[in-house]
Amino acid sequence: MGSEQSHETRASFTKDHKDGYRYWADFDSEPFARGSFRLAFRGNVHGEGPRDGSFCVTKVFMKGTEYTTYFADWIPDFKASVKAARFAEIFTHNVLPSLQSVISTAEIEFVIPLIAKMESLSHFKVLGLFPINKDTSYIYPKECVAIEPYLDGKFEKFNSNCGYEDKTAAILNTFSHWTWHISGHRYLVCDLQGV
Repeated sequence: MGSEQSHETRASFTKDHKDGYRYWADFDSEPFARGSFRLAFRGNVHGEGPRDGSFCVTKVFMKGTEYTTYFADWIPDFKASVKAARFAEIFTHNVLPSLQSVISTAEIEFVIPLIAKMESLSHFKVLGLFPINKDTSYIYPKECVAIEPYLDGKFEKFNSNCGYEDKTAAILNTFSHWTWHISGHRYLVCDLQGV
């Protein structure tokens, strides 16, 4: 008699940094993880580029945080990701080769999110036609969200911005220290998490 629809974004404002395409996502109505300020939802990427059909994680600011839901609010995160990715690229090409006798890591890579505005919220369609009960539990209409590739593997925290470091992640802790040194103490890429 009816069908459940998932959340869906519009095409992203930003282009994928690797292939230059804009994408959109549909994603679950319930988050699978939560951080200090954001909720993470599983979903799928759609568009005309090579990422079409791939899995993604869509991140949404939690209601009640100091952050809001506009495109401009995502710009600091976006710029930080771009800067961290650039540092990682330089480190991978210039520093990692000299460490190959000690470490087997071939590359450090950062995710650069796509920023998109919500198109439609999860809802139930009666007879597959008439939307009812739009789900605003976690997301507002027209809110901006971040779309990131789904990272397959065990998600770990390698260091933090308040002194924690995983002793088994020496190369990532070295990378964080290197960013502080190479930038003349202007930047420190830390709070590293991933697979």
